[in-house]
Amino acid sequence: MNALGAFANIVPIRGSNDLSQCFSTLMKDCAEKAAAALEHSDVPFHLLLSELGITRSTTYTPMVQAFFDYRQGMLKKQLMGDCELELLSFQASKVPYDICLDIIDDAGEGDCVLHLLVRKDMYTKQQAQTLIKCLVKLTESFSRIPNRKLESAAMFDAQDVVPALGFSKGERIPIPTHVADACLW
Repeated sequence: MNALGAFANIVPIRGSNDLSQCFSTLMKDCAEKAAAALEHSDVPFHLLLSELGITRSTTYTPMVQAFFDYRQGMLKKQLMGDCELELLSFQASKVPYDICLDIIDDAGEGDCVLHLLVRKDMYTKQQAQTLIKCLVKLTESFSRIPNRKLESAAMFDAQDVVPALGFSKGERIPIPTHVADACLW
């Protein structure tokens, strides 16, 4: 390693999926799509925006609503020359994506850290917590059975489903015995 710092060039990738598709197939397709996009990653993102005539803003991103950063093999401690560098804290980007998932996979210690960032004007803290719980549940589901179809993956814990269904039920109102009793005039 002869460099230090964050090096980034956004490579936009458009994704879609079919719920009857297997997760393993989706991952293979995503990897192929990402590899194909990386062949054009030498084009700076700001140049792409300029050439397409896309207006920039400080409050939203012009083309990308979701941002995903997976840092495989990132070590919390590493040597650089005669020095040992240690990651003590992490400040996630404040770029205004609708949703941002940052995964740091430390091969040295065998742990993985998830950072889910959402726009405060679009999601409440509770909604963000629900999203991360769903992500963890889906990861568990697909890691157990990689050939599972997207539509059959468990996204919620059973104990969370029953209370959620309760939100859809209102207060029980007795049915009037006569139609005249139900009319207000």
